[in-house]
Amino acid sequence: MMKLSRRYVIAAAATVTVFYMFDTQMLAPVLPTYARELGAAPFLVGIIMGFTSITNAAGNVVFGRMSDLKGRRLPLTIGFLGVAASVLLYSLATMPLYLVAMRLVHGFFSGATGPCTAAILADLAPPQRRGAYMGIWGMSVSIGVTISSALAGFLSAAYGYFSVFLTIAIVCVLASIIIWTLIPETRPLKESSTDKDATGMPAKPNLTSILKRKNVLFACLGILSLYWLLGTIVVTFSEYLKELKTAELLKPDPKITLGILLSVFGLAAVMLNYPFGRLADAIGRKYPIIAAFFMLSAAPLLISNPSIPLIVIAWIVTWSISASIIWPTLLALLTDELAPHERGAGLGIFMVALMVGTGVGMPVMGAIEGAIGTAAAIKTAAVFPIATFIISWFLRPKSIERGKFGARLMIIMAVFFAILIASSYPLIQFLQT
Repeated sequence: MMKLSRRYVIAAAATVTVFYMFDTQMLAPVLPTYARELGAAPFLVGIIMGFTSITNAAGNVVFGRMSDLKGRRLPLTIGFLGVAASVLLYSLATMPLYLVAMRLVHGFFSGATGPCTAAILADLAPPQRRGAYMGIWGMSVSIGVTISSALAGFLSAAYGYFSVFLTIAIVCVLASIIIWTLIPETRPLKESSTDKDATGMPAKPNLTSILKRKNVLFACLGILSLYWLLGTIVVTFSEYLKELKTAELLKPDPKITLGILLSVFGLAAVMLNYPFGRLADAIGRKYPIIAAFFMLSAAPLLISNPSIPLIVIAWIVTWSISASIIWPTLLALLTDELAPHERGAGLGIFMVALMVGTGVGMPVMGAIEGAIGTAAAIKTAAVFPIATFIISWFLRPKSIERGKFGARLMIIMAVFFAILIASSYPLIQFLQT
């Protein structure tokens, strides 16, 4: 393996992270159609798309823990090559049930990529720069999501489904080559003196011990809240946009509009993850988290009238900024709590919480929408962010917190909320004239 400077190793790790979500994002727009062409009923299509969450959660924990015991590169490579093989086998499907089976296999192997890529960057990060390095991770993921989402539609339309499957496989093999040629092992198999237990034996990750730490539990609650709200957006917004009574330019097609709004989130994440990660290093983890969940809580509560499309846009923008703060800051808060021999397992648990947010949140919010209506369902989605916002005041991070900044932040938040409330009535009157 070539020996590279630290800067190039970080660049290589970020490149591999770009490929982390390629499979999920490229398959999302084309796999439902592929399944229907194989004869899958709508219910079975939902199972095919959602079943990966079950095995993906298992893969997060298994491969995350393996990365603590065997090093980061081996489980990450197994994950990428497993994804490549299982996705190529999609092309051999002749019936929907075969696709269900391959999705379960695919989901398990894809569980390796999230915790292992984040663990590599956490290993490389100096303690005082963990927020920035986690910002690099979030920015890289967002770049991959943006590229793969655009690429999938073009490839499937121009060259068919197999071109999508082949592209995913090539990207995964390329990632494996980068791992073994450009990235050194950041979790050495030779244990250091700090990785010994009380008996002098090499320390092993203890999931029970990790889950007892308050900051770890808070990080999991925070990412669950964020992705519960994302699931709400995906489930409800197409219908909500149909109810808008003004600004026809916003809704030539609700699905197109939703895609554009989600692209705003992706663009914001690319631009803002790293700066907000550096902010978390500069002022500590607590106050950015408080500010982000304040905005995340306030935005859904403002949607009270479907004749106010500007508030819908404001919600998406607010959610995008909040998510760009939350991702690197929560990851920094989490990795602050984890010793090197626990990072993979801890990050695996974190990814499971993310999967619960979307995998459970979407069907639950769909049921709530059917029972009480779209606008009311969106309001109920604020429950998790509000709870997280309240709990965040009691955080005791290991990083240094800047008290004066916290006081100023509270004033800014109060002014922000007052402006929103004060401007809502005139805005309603203006839009309805």
